[in-house]
Amino acid sequence: MLLVALWSGRKEGARCGRPFHASSLGRFLLDTDSFEVLLNAGDELTKSGENIVVGGENRWKYSTFTNWKFFPSENVPILVYFKETQTKPEGQIHFFPVVCNGQQLLESMTGRNIPRLEES
Repeated sequence: MLLVALWSGRKEGARCGRPFHASSLGRFLLDTDSFEVLLNAGDELTKSGENIVVGGENRWKYSTFTNWKFFPSENVPILVYFKETQTKPEGQIHFFPVVCNGQQLLESMTGRNIPRLEES
């Protein structure tokens, strides 16, 4: 399981997050079967609620991922893109910032046998 700090200014997030804001807003959780966005509530992580853009829970099974890619590259990851079919059958795209150890995130994504988006 990989827990990635999102906009973390706390010391415990420093291992996998860069300080972007005075308080920790959220975390990305990559567990055995799903990718999830969680929120910090004091010392606890809580569900982030319904997705404000497309609705539904902010948790997606890897089995529904159709592809993913780091932008601009795996050597200099700034954004992660992924497309999944859990939200809607034709596919929903997502982007999130790489505010953690990009190599660790890359290893976690490649270890799940999800197809990568082909280079253009």
